[in-house]
Parts: sequence; C-alpha cells; structure tokens
Amino acid sequence: MYPNISDCGVIGDTRTAALVNSNGSIDYCSLPYFDSPTVFAALLDERKGGYFSLKPAEAFSSRREYLPDTCILCTSFTTRNGKAALYDFMPHQDDKTRERTQGIHRCIRVDEGRVKFTLTLKLLTFQQTGAIVAAATTSLPESIGGKRNWDYRFTWIRNASFTLKAFFALSHTSEADTFIRWLHDTYRKNGSRGFSQKLNAFVQRFDTEILDASLLIMPLVDFLPVTDQRIQGTIEACQTHLMDNGFIRRYRADDGLEEDEGGFLLCNFWMIECLALSGKSAEAEKLLGITMAAANDLGLFSEEYDPYSREMLGNFPQAFSHIGYINAAATLIDSKLPLANP
Repeated sequence: MYPNISDCGVIGDTRTAALVNSNGSIDYCSLPYFDSPTVFAALLDERKGGYFSLKPAEAFSSRREYLPDTCILCTSFTTRNGKAALYDFMPHQDDKTRERTQGIHRCIRVDEGRVKFTLTLKLLTFQQTGAIVAAATTSLPESIGGKRNWDYRFTWIRNASFTLKAFFALSHTSEADTFIRWLHDTYRKNGSRGFSQKLNAFVQRFDTEILDASLLIMPLVDFLPVTDQRIQGTIEACQTHLMDNGFIRRYRADDGLEEDEGGFLLCNFWMIECLALSGKSAEAEKLLGITMAAANDLGLFSEEYDPYSREMLGNFPQAFSHIGYINAAATLIDSKLPLANP
C-alpha cells in the first residue's frame, strides 16, 4: 500500500523542501538541496524509504493548516485525553548561517491560519539564484506502479515563464513585463502545417492530426487573439477530444511509454483562462470549481489528477499547477469586471 500524495503538506527553506503527512511524519526530504539525495523517502518506499514521525502514542484524529502569511505547518492532534499541535518549518538560510542552522524545526504552539498559493511558489524558489524548481520531489508516479516517473527538482524555462506571468498578475511587474514581451516577440509565428483543417485546430506537430492541450497557451501569450477562429476551434477540439470527466489530458497520442497520464491540471487552468477570455465566464467558473477539487485540504496541487479514482498523480507540490491557478483566477476575475467608460 502506497501513501497518499494528497496527504502531504510542504515546508522549505528555499534550498530544499520536506513533505509532512497528516500523521506528523516527514515522508520526503532531500538535504541540503532540492536535487540532493533523499534523507527521508517513505513516500516512495514505505518500508525502506525512512521517515521522521512525531505523533501521539494513543489513537488520535488530526487536522492541519498554515499560520497566516507564513510557511509554518501546524498539525493539530486530538486524543481521548488531550490535544497537541505540532509545528514544522525550515528557517530561511543565507550563506552566513547555512552551515550553522539549516535543518527541520519541529515544536509545539497554538495558532490558526491558512496557506497562500504564492507562498507555495516561494517555497519552491532556490534562494541562491532565485530560480524556481518545477516541484520539490523526484520519482512520484504519474501512473501508479508505472514508468512515468520524473525528477522535477530543476528549473524549466517553460515554468519560469509561467511563474513570471503569475507574479505579473499579482503586480510584481518589472521582470515579468520584460519576459512576457520577449515571449511575444520570439514566438509570434504561424504556419499552415501546424493547423489541421480536419480537426479545425492547431496540432502537436506539423503535418499530423495529434491534439495537444498545451496549445491552449497560445492566446495567453498573444500568439493569436482568443477571438481567432483557429483558436476557438482548438479550444472546442480540446474540450471534445481531450477532456475526461472534467479533467483535460495533455494528449492521447502514443508517446512510447506504456501507461496513460492523468488529467493535466495546468491544462485545466489554461482552459479556464481561454473560456474566460472568450466571454464564457459561467463555463470557466464551473470548470474552476471542478479543478479546485483536485487540491488537498491545504490547497496544494500535484501535477496531474486521476479523473476517476480522484487520486493525485505526479510530483508534489507542483509549481506550475499553483501558477496556473493564480493566472486562471486573475483572468476570470478580470473578465467579469465592468468595462471602463472611454
């Protein structure tokens, strides 16, 4: 029996991160950096992976949350004879204090709070360079027991662009504005070989009939306006051919691996943006509600989601899923604002 990914919360110090389950066990942590060997890895192998557990000796129930505007995770335990709260955090490091203080701190306090999506992105930021890793983990499967297991503890240029867009939506405009203008100038290309008349949609590769939901990003980076009939056709084709029980699969073509992927959460958020920009706010809101159900009780998203078993899949917490949520929510809000008088 494998542990549930959805049962994990995340703490970190911008050099690495640790995953803590609702029973007070640290089940995944690489030290001292994101890409270092794992010290605790029970999330991958419950018997041999190793863990650091603090919990009551008797039967208990638990709940967890983050302190307001912090990345301090509180797990509250209730037993027949009493209550306790476990607080987990990793102090922020700089070059002068790293050797002396780096580590995981676990202590007892009483407080309440909630997690912010932007703080999740902060926890996935590597302090030495400012780069954002794609996720805090390696090897968590996209298909349980299968071979679709990747190492996401690196910075992807693609994800960097998503991150900058998210910060731009939150009024952190300087670098984001420059980067998005660069994207606009570099990628504004079009060609008939990339569009299928049969599908009335853009396709994954030239001269094929393969749909790919990543093409939903085109109107979001001003490749073409969302009102372009080719973009509208691509949106409709993805809904018709790639949506499965409310969740969009990236593609259905054979990619050389045996198992199928789950629903790709980032593609759901892109679809929400496309619908909102198309004037379909009610449809976008409905899909946002469906997609939010894929988060765990702390509001954390994985990379993918099984639309039938309702299990989280892929590495966790996945930066671009949270980025997608921020961007989708901002776009949906903007689409519902009244137009200013000329």
